[in-house]
Amino acid sequence: MNALKYSVFGIAGSVVLALLGCGGSAPDPRSAEQEEQERLRSDDLPELEPRRVVTAMRGNETEIRKCFFRAPSAAGFVRIGFKVDRLGVVHGAAVRESSIGNEAVESCLTEQTAALRFGELSQPGKGEWTYVYRLAEPPTKEENEARAKKKAERKKKSRRQRDKELEEEEEIAEPGAMIEQGSEGTIDLDRVDQVVQTGYQLYARCYRDGFERNIDLEGTVRFRFVIGEDGRMDEVLDGESNLSDRRVLDCIAETFYALRFPAPGSKVRVLYRMQLN
Repeated sequence: MNALKYSVFGIAGSVVLALLGCGGSAPDPRSAEQEEQERLRSDDLPELEPRRVVTAMRGNETEIRKCFFRAPSAAGFVRIGFKVDRLGVVHGAAVRESSIGNEAVESCLTEQTAALRFGELSQPGKGEWTYVYRLAEPPTKEENEARAKKKAERKKKSRRQRDKELEEEEEIAEPGAMIEQGSEGTIDLDRVDQVVQTGYQLYARCYRDGFERNIDLEGTVRFRFVIGEDGRMDEVLDGESNLSDRRVLDCIAETFYALRFPAPGSKVRVLYRMQLN
């Protein structure tokens, strides 16, 4: 019996030695989890689509907005970068840039981002989201009253008259996109329009949420934004929008930060206008 054991052991040992001698290798002792962690430490990951980030945030918007209540008088943005593993769990959420300048707000938004769940992915990825608060001050009482009066007067008119007035307003309004005077660089405005249009499903979500709060919601969104040398959005500012729901304005600004334009080589300042009704 002992002779049989030694014989089997000797055969197995010979097979292993033969494999190593012929250039074979022993199985990699690293686990799949270790490989995943190593991959997440790398920056060479595909970028998540903004749609995936927005979907992950659905249902968590209220808690995210509460972070800004820790500094209700503050205004600005907080940009957070993060990575996501194949199970959809967030890793390494951290502030990349902030104009808020409030640690409590930044810490809260980092925690909320880390708690997002993306569902199962085909491979790990990296993401970024810019949270915006109080892009513009709420309209004054007088502005709200003037808007309500104009809307009431329009409702009294026929559908044909209302449509004609809207068409006339569109004709005399400023273009949808134009390069701001004094801009360092330039960019094809048709390409700007094309990129902005790719985000309309995201803007629609913002408007839909606002419409649920106010079925009479309508107005014009005007943004002044800066496209960086690499085509990423550097900054989004209000350009005298007259949309009454400022939460919708903040939401749309967040989606603008997620847009990616053709790299212009030098910073470009753009004025952009869109009508919501």
